[in-house]
Amino acid sequence: MKKLILTITALVGVTAGVYAQGTIAFNNFSATPGRVLTNTVQASFGTNGAVLAPAGYHVELMFAPIGGTNFTSGRIFTAATGSGQFFDGSTVTLAGITAGTGNADVNNVQLFLRGWTGAFADYASAFAAASVGTAAVGQTAVFSNPTGGAGTALPANMVGWLVNNPLILAPVPEPTTLALGGLGIASLLLFRRKK
Repeated sequence: MKKLILTITALVGVTAGVYAQGTIAFNNFSATPGRVLTNTVQASFGTNGAVLAPAGYHVELMFAPIGGTNFTSGRIFTAATGSGQFFDGSTVTLAGITAGTGNADVNNVQLFLRGWTGAFADYASAFAAASVGTAAVGQTAVFSNPTGGAGTALPANMVGWLVNNPLILAPVPEPTTLALGGLGIASLLLFRRKK
């Protein structure tokens, strides 16, 4: 009888765990300090020289458990406007991440955002194009965040994504360009040392 009760309890726990996934609101409304930029000036809301991303860029939410290194794609969103904002009205469910109670809860997931310009289906394709100057890519640093939960627990906002952790989309220099630049700097240092 004791074994039967333990088995039922375990099954209920596993079933609840499957349905109690963490949730995130994948958006950056105007009240969010960070917007998607296309230059390196870190200024809020496109002022003081920061250029907001044009319409048609893509943003992808990547997530992993705290301490994990294997990040999974949660959602890709294509922005319809050039305001540097993106918004996906649906809640993103993070499979395998514990449900939380919202923004006031403990940080129980790692997130980062990556983005790209152009009509590319994924980040890898855009990155390849960015190395020859036909696209721009970028990503934020990894940040930890609480989650919302199933049922009445609202999805958490991405509170860990702040103005000092911007998503900046830019071309990626080709490896040969980087190598030439490195050689140039090395020769300058060598020439200076000989003097």
